[in-house]
Amino acid sequence: CIINLQALYKYYIKEVITISAFNIKTVHINANNPLSLKSFYESLGFESKAENNKIYLSVNKKVFLIIHETSLEKRNEASLYYFSITVPTKKDLSKITNHLISNKIKIQASLKHNIGYSVFINDPEGNGVQIFYQIPEITEYKKTEDFLLDEISSWSSCRVYRGLPKDSTISNIHFHIPEIDPELSFYEDTFNLKAFYKTDSIAFLTDSEKFPCVCFDTWLKVKPDKKIKGHPGIFMYEIEVPKEISNKIISEMNTNIIESPNKILIKVS
Repeated sequence: CIINLQALYKYYIKEVITISAFNIKTVHINANNPLSLKSFYESLGFESKAENNKIYLSVNKKVFLIIHETSLEKRNEASLYYFSITVPTKKDLSKITNHLISNKIKIQASLKHNIGYSVFINDPEGNGVQIFYQIPEITEYKKTEDFLLDEISSWSSCRVYRGLPKDSTISNIHFHIPEIDPELSFYEDTFNLKAFYKTDSIAFLTDSEKFPCVCFDTWLKVKPDKKIKGHPGIFMYEIEVPKEISNKIISEMNTNIIESPNKILIKVS
């Protein structure tokens, strides 16, 4: 679900990060109907490949998503709010938005603020996707507001959609969880991330005090349980971190796949 979106960007931020020490590479999702998700993400411009009972969804041969089939029922547990795909230009965001409108893909919300423009959609099983254009020069936060899709649609006269730009990246990931502090301590201690914005119900973590790479909140009306392996939704995500961090994790835990306090798996490289 997409809720309380304006709260996401009410923080102070000074400039764009161009190099990150915490890079999100791939998101793994469990799905009851993988073919439905395959069709949805293909319609956004992802390339797909089925192999070893998984569906790999890529942009410019970079695997962004891996879909795993599950027959288990969805439950109220720690879950993916959205993962964010950042595109290089305003025109790219405009082309994607026009494509969504033309293909009647429901846009859950659209926001503008001084750090960029966002369009939010859900896949067929409720996993959120943010399409984001980040403004090159950022000043102190002033205002977040909804904006008309006509505005973003007007940025590009091109009506031919050729898929996501090859330079698209996964820039951040956001989770619904039962409580903030244990998760916050885990990311701080394990990855040297810092909370540059935090309340009792939400935290933004960064590797440089400038832009979030991991976010989590307690906004769900019913407090979720910790994640149980195999149920629909987020299964795992893969990250790339500095060698000293990955080596320390592997040395201490004897594995490169670890889990957060809410049982979401993280594969480190």
